[in-house]
Amino acid sequence: MPPAANGGQIERIDAGGGNRFVYKTSNGADNPDISPDSKWVLFSAFSEGQHRIMRMPIEGGDVQILTDYRANEPRYSRDGTRIITDAARSGRRTTAALRS
Repeated sequence: MPPAANGGQIERIDAGGGNRFVYKTSNGADNPDISPDSKWVLFSAFSEGQHRIMRMPIEGGDVQILTDYRANEPRYSRDGTRIITDAARSGRRTTAALRS
């Protein structure tokens, strides 16, 4: 089952309801998405005064910050080569595409 945001934390639970795993982030994680190869959990979280795009291995591990600007609602492209996100740069809202 895909991860779900629950009160600022992201949880992964098997379809049968077992094997609950909570991704440890202290940043109010939200908007999770799984990479097409099922290796990464992508999410937005609060860091240094703004929401940024982050990811971590599906099995847990270190969080990687992917943006140095305000961004939210990340989604992987179908082929997994890009991350599409709502972004704000220089005071303008736009859609950004990052390499994954």
